[in-house]
Amino acid sequence: MPRASRSSSSAKRKPLLQRALRWLGFAVLGFFLLSFALVLLLRYVDPPTSAIAMQRRTQAWIAGAPYQASRCWRDLSELGPNIALAVVASEDQRFATHWGLDTTELKKAASASGRKRGASTITQQLAKNLFLWHGRSYARKALEAYFALLIELSWSKPRILEVYLNAVEFGPGVYGACAGARRSFQTEPIRLSPYQAGLLAASLPNPHRRFAHQPTIVMHRRAAWITRQMQQLGGQSYLAQLGR
Repeated sequence: MPRASRSSSSAKRKPLLQRALRWLGFAVLGFFLLSFALVLLLRYVDPPTSAIAMQRRTQAWIAGAPYQASRCWRDLSELGPNIALAVVASEDQRFATHWGLDTTELKKAASASGRKRGASTITQQLAKNLFLWHGRSYARKALEAYFALLIELSWSKPRILEVYLNAVEFGPGVYGACAGARRSFQTEPIRLSPYQAGLLAASLPNPHRRFAHQPTIVMHRRAAWITRQMQQLGGQSYLAQLGR
């Protein structure tokens, strides 16, 4: 090919590359602005649904299976202290001090051999339930960390706990502690005993296989451990410190 033709082709490709990079930059900036605006909005507005609820509904629709969701929103004060303490004791005992990512648990997970251990904080789990999808990929984990940091920067700790307790699954189609308490114990979450709250928290790692109303021996042991941890955290005084 003559040198002039090669120069002409290179000159044509350069503006195309510049335009592609410009549009990519606009897309990334738009994503950051929209995600920040959404997270900031949900600081004040209770989310009407979640990404995980929509994913479950879509999966049921594709499979042609019946799907019925149960959810009843409750403010943190209406949820009562026991379920809030139980999930912190079970899922994220450094919830009060971290900024969305628990570096201590991440280091332990990275150095653990054999069986994988979880290192997700309550804030990360909330980010996944609200905005993302279930699955294992580096892209999803990166987005989870991004949204967790954004939530921690925008919301108070009590708000994070409140939305998490209203969004997390406590069984197939059972979203939030209110629906979980009604389904498992036919009561309101504020009336849960510490042990009942411990059983609900013990179901969280796999709410589609672990049921608080049909606890296994392993779940009973886990619930007993959770109730002891609730006391060691400081009980209701621990929750009072979150609002400071």
